[in-house]
Amino acid sequence: MAIAAMYQKPARPALGPELVFDDVHDAFITEVEASLPYRVTSSTGSQLAIVGVNDRGTFHVTHSEKTLRHAVSRARLKALYEVYPNLAALKKKSAVDAIKSVIGGSNSTVYWAVLKRLLEFKEGVKAELEGARDEILLIDEPLEYDQIKRRVLAADVLAPNDKPYVLIIDEINRGNMSRIFGELITLIEASKRAGGPETGEVLLPYSNERFSVPDNLYVIGTMNTADRSLAVVDTALRRRFDFIEMMPDLEKLAQKTVVGIDIARMLGVINLRIEHLYDREHTIGHSFFIGLTRDARIEDLARIFRNNVLPLLEEYFYEDWEKIDQVLGNSGIYKIQQPGKLGFAQKATTWRRIEDRLILPETYQRIYASSEVPVDNQVVDSDG
Repeated sequence: MAIAAMYQKPARPALGPELVFDDVHDAFITEVEASLPYRVTSSTGSQLAIVGVNDRGTFHVTHSEKTLRHAVSRARLKALYEVYPNLAALKKKSAVDAIKSVIGGSNSTVYWAVLKRLLEFKEGVKAELEGARDEILLIDEPLEYDQIKRRVLAADVLAPNDKPYVLIIDEINRGNMSRIFGELITLIEASKRAGGPETGEVLLPYSNERFSVPDNLYVIGTMNTADRSLAVVDTALRRRFDFIEMMPDLEKLAQKTVVGIDIARMLGVINLRIEHLYDREHTIGHSFFIGLTRDARIEDLARIFRNNVLPLLEEYFYEDWEKIDQVLGNSGIYKIQQPGKLGFAQKATTWRRIEDRLILPETYQRIYASSEVPVDNQVVDSDG
């Protein structure tokens, strides 16, 4: 995703079949890799060979019968290509002057040889495809990820494009975040992002590729604080993220009713009781009820309570059935089980869930019938 957020699609010529460098270079790499070692000729006629191409699109070139390798980087080759986009332009100057005037004199012979062969390849492709703009090097086809990565990493400076990207990490606190982020914990700081004032880069330990986090890549981590796992979030992570509390939003349930049951008011009363009997971190989210539509039946609400709400309450108030009954407004969903004759003294009261009560509208209305708590959970004066 970081690579995608930094990929900037090359500008296409408005008219004519002229090829942009990135398309020519990618196609040239394909040809070179299929014929390694790939022979090229210098301006003096000496033989050179491209013996490899790395992930950044850098060619490794050697002189005949020599082991010393010279690097021809994609970025510098592109700079040359933009000044000399065809063989005619390249031949207007001497080989050495052509290279020195753009990128300096380092490895000028090698760069000239590779550039000349690249331009020859380009001309051959144009001739073969007869300048069909929509077909040349599949100019309008989506690129493979490896091609995009090669283009991004070849840039002198990693920089974001103008499109936002969002990475959502659900239950981010479930893993060992220090190990998950590692040294990248520094790169997600605003000032260290690619495009920021103090852009930071690292070399990934396994691939040895350069890496940075662009400032148009937004990282959102979600977590549930009810299970107390927030304690594993260390100071380093807290300092780099904004912590935004997302409490149940009863406004999302406004106007939702099922056979006369006010869903928002019912959930608001349940949550206020949970907050009083337990804590605010264990209040029930509104998402359980979002799917209720105007055509919802009492059976739909019963399913939500049976599969979601009641199991949560039973987990929160484990074995404390009286508190669960209080949360539900003594609505009759839970009842004391009569033990009958056991043949021994009963040590504790047993409770049972009464499933038949879940399909009765008055069961849910009783939850909030006696409460004076409004939907927004603000307690009002009883005389008001």
